[in-house]
Amino acid sequence: TALARAGHNPVLLGHDQVEHDLLTDSWFERTDPFVTDRMAALAARVADPLRATTAPPDWLPLPHVSWTASGRAAELRMCRSWPGRRGVVLHNDLFPTWQFALAEAGLRPVRIPRPDDGPQGGDGRLAGLTAALDEHGTDVTFVCLELSTNAAGGVPLPLSALHETARTLRARGIPLVLDATRVVDNAWAIAEADGGDLWETVRALMDTADAVTMSLSKDFAVGMGGLVATRRTDLAERLAEDEDTYGRNLGAQQLAVLAAALADTEVAGDLVRRRAGHVRTLHRRLVEAGAPVHGGPGTHCVLLDPRRDDALRALTHPGPALLAWLYRTTGVRGGPHVGDDPAGLLRLAVPIGLADTDARTLTDRLADCFGHRTGVVDLHPTVPATTPMALARARFEPADRIPDDVRAAVADGYERAGDNLAVLTEHTPDVRRHLVDLDTATVEAFVHGTGGPTLLLMHPFNIGAGMFARQFSELGSDHRLVVLHHPGVGATRTRGEMSLDHIVDLYTAALDRLGIDDPVHLAGASWGALLAQTFALRHPGRAASLTTIGGSYRYANRVGEVNRLEVIVAEDMAAVAAATGDDTRLPGLAARLLRCESMDAYVGLSYLDLFAGEPDLLRRLPELDLPAAVIQGRLDSVVPLETARRLAEAIPGARYEELADAGHFPCVTHADDVNRILRETVSAATAPVAGRAPDADPEALADATPDTPATPDRSAPEPTEETA
Repeated sequence: TALARAGHNPVLLGHDQVEHDLLTDSWFERTDPFVTDRMAALAARVADPLRATTAPPDWLPLPHVSWTASGRAAELRMCRSWPGRRGVVLHNDLFPTWQFALAEAGLRPVRIPRPDDGPQGGDGRLAGLTAALDEHGTDVTFVCLELSTNAAGGVPLPLSALHETARTLRARGIPLVLDATRVVDNAWAIAEADGGDLWETVRALMDTADAVTMSLSKDFAVGMGGLVATRRTDLAERLAEDEDTYGRNLGAQQLAVLAAALADTEVAGDLVRRRAGHVRTLHRRLVEAGAPVHGGPGTHCVLLDPRRDDALRALTHPGPALLAWLYRTTGVRGGPHVGDDPAGLLRLAVPIGLADTDARTLTDRLADCFGHRTGVVDLHPTVPATTPMALARARFEPADRIPDDVRAAVADGYERAGDNLAVLTEHTPDVRRHLVDLDTATVEAFVHGTGGPTLLLMHPFNIGAGMFARQFSELGSDHRLVVLHHPGVGATRTRGEMSLDHIVDLYTAALDRLGIDDPVHLAGASWGALLAQTFALRHPGRAASLTTIGGSYRYANRVGEVNRLEVIVAEDMAAVAAATGDDTRLPGLAARLLRCESMDAYVGLSYLDLFAGEPDLLRRLPELDLPAAVIQGRLDSVVPLETARRLAEAIPGARYEELADAGHFPCVTHADDVNRILRETVSAATAPVAGRAPDADPEALADATPDTPATPDRSAPEPTEETA
């Protein structure tokens, strides 16, 4: 259920919704008990800020330190502060935040080239450095290398390669900058291989650099913070100026917490060693289970390449499908890899501090999942996603639930006409269009008339306001007509969860913004009838009457699939023509309906979860206490007559009108009948009763609704567009 609400993309879930979260190893993004407990312990240790110290730790040989709130802030500060000209920065696949920091400071990042068939480890990423230095010559401002490179899955950089690089750069007079975010990881791999001391190795790595930046939330058991350290006095002076200009990121208490964490080498070292063991075990078990593991074990994560698996490779989007399957099956969340081949690789990032029991549990679940793989479902994005970053944040629908012709329409770029405003103005020139901006949505609204009761017309799933053209033209003289497009139709879009409740809440919020706060008379056509019923049930004080037109109390009324509108319209109009003998007027009406087709193909996919739930309102309809009418065409090809009759029986006191020669679109084909019944229903609901105040004067009503334009000048009736 949680996955469906997140658009089948576990990346969009909140951290607190995930049982075992391997999306990131950064404590900055986590609220696990081991994070909060550790932060509380550090805060207690430095409770007296007057006695706390912010001195650099012994293992940091660079004397000038500038503290920041995060690693990203450290990168920005160092790049802004770099003395001298702005040229090329050669790098070994820095984290993407570096790219933005360098660009903002006028520096041009250039990745050190390496042959595709060459070594891909830490030293392999430096193989092309000399050639790059020769190519860019004096234009190189500095070289920046990331330790335990994230892009390679945490593969460490050998100390020997780093020493050799430092000598090469000194000979050319080019500074070396290290991203030392995972310096302890890198040092642990080296010290384990040669039996050296961990923190002496950390110091040796740092000592090769002219400057370093660090994000402290990866290796140092702290949930915040970063730093820039340098041995260059000119850079130190510029860093101090930058801090004066942009302000300090951290208070004294926070600085003391960071200093305490960096000085606590025993805890940091132990946590890094344990994490490395978790990663190696996870890597080994996944290989044994036949998972598509990419590369050797790094120091903080395991990489997966779904394209190496025959079954996964055949999917349209193997990466998102694999992430969704893993989360649904195991409760473990991974994420898209940031680095090498971002379009294909996935990452399981293991944080330091993870309990051994939790590490065993998630490892067992993942290994079992790959060992007995079933239920992998291909996914289709509900928005155009043309870049890896867009795909990583996209919402999806299971491909097996998308009808073939809908999938084809999306693939072919099928364009809906969406001529709703034009169709309305052809019948009612002074209709007004508004774009109502809400906190989580933009709602497109059409309003006509200011006098009399308000009639809120709710359109079908994929046909917009234009289908109510005859209602606008013939009822607007003594009613205020309003249509609010639901998400995906016309210009309406929402960032909220797609549900009937959410949509009707958007309606009430939009009405408020338009200054329409009186009870409204609801009329829902086709799928809009479900919205009208939900509105009346959810906001009974705002519903004056209810009319359904070719509507039902549930989804899935038509036998077979309801997909391409032209198929439904052609079938329905043919039945009406055969019954009425009218084969001259109906083709034009069918063309008008198709001009009003408006549902965005991608947004429409977001409704599939809502449809799959098939909510049935029948049991709740007896709760309604308002005048109601059910209008049904006897030739309706979508909603069966029995369904319409049960709907009328379930609503207390509802009037049932069956139009003998009408189909599913009587608002268009039998507008006179529909308008007559709407007038009668509204009149019954607004009949004067003892103690009731008369309807407000139209001019006074216009004055009381500042977000709604005044009645337009009839001498100049061109339609206008406004933002409410």
